[in-house]
Amino acid sequence: MINFTGGEPTLRSDLEEIVAQASALGFWTSIVTNGSTLTQDRIRRLKGSGLDNLFISLDSPEPEKHDASRCIPGLHQKVMQGLQWLHEEFLTGHRTGGIFCVLTANNAEDIFRVLQIAEQAGVFAIVQPYHGAKTGSDCLSPSLTDSLVDVLAKLRHQNPCLLSTQSYLKGISSFLGHQELPRCNAGTKYFSIDPFGFLHPCVDSPAVGHVLRDDLSVLRGPAATKAVAACRGCWYCFRGEADTTLRLRGYLEKVSTVGRVLKTNITRSKGRERLRCGEALGPTSGGSVI
Repeated sequence: MINFTGGEPTLRSDLEEIVAQASALGFWTSIVTNGSTLTQDRIRRLKGSGLDNLFISLDSPEPEKHDASRCIPGLHQKVMQGLQWLHEEFLTGHRTGGIFCVLTANNAEDIFRVLQIAEQAGVFAIVQPYHGAKTGSDCLSPSLTDSLVDVLAKLRHQNPCLLSTQSYLKGISSFLGHQELPRCNAGTKYFSIDPFGFLHPCVDSPAVGHVLRDDLSVLRGPAATKAVAACRGCWYCFRGEADTTLRLRGYLEKVSTVGRVLKTNITRSKGRERLRCGEALGPTSGGSVI
């Protein structure tokens, strides 16, 4: 799996070429974007390049609140338009995409409204708790009660748009409660390459080498091991969610999620096809649409 993130990955004019190369090598490819530069044609081209997963960040159901958090006026409207294009153009077969919501002190109580937006737009949603490593501040850490996390975990069964697994959602309580987390596999199961080619055990750890100069074994070397050991832990999707497959229950949840995605996308595709057929047939003599 390769996830292209940022900063803002869609600022790269060669993104489709990179995705196509990764896809040709057999990687499952993913992008997380703020949606500011997405167009309907860009989504079509990314899908054509072999992209498997495309999520757009949404911080709040309130336009003013979302735009203020991102410092981009009018971004909320672009995100909503992007979600519509994802539904119409991207979500077929095995592909996943929709809303990526980072839970913070400012939006934790809004998460159910965010999930409603995903359901109404006909897209998927995943959540992830805020972590201060990216900003150097814990001021936005959410105050999620165990009961709220339990409701989210139960909602996973009821709402087909929520793709975050129960195992991951329940782990949010342990993370926010500063309880002991499972072993971190940064540098062994996953690693990060920044835009300049430097190798990092994870996206928030210091560089330990360069992709054009060093063997990947540096990601398991003394400097990398020290950096991972010094980290107080996160609950990012690439960590907690990816690691669910290391346990039987989590693996079965992932298999179930694949089935959910396929079933949901097939149902949506049939609905879009029926709508297109109705539009093509046009109004009948009685003035109704078939």
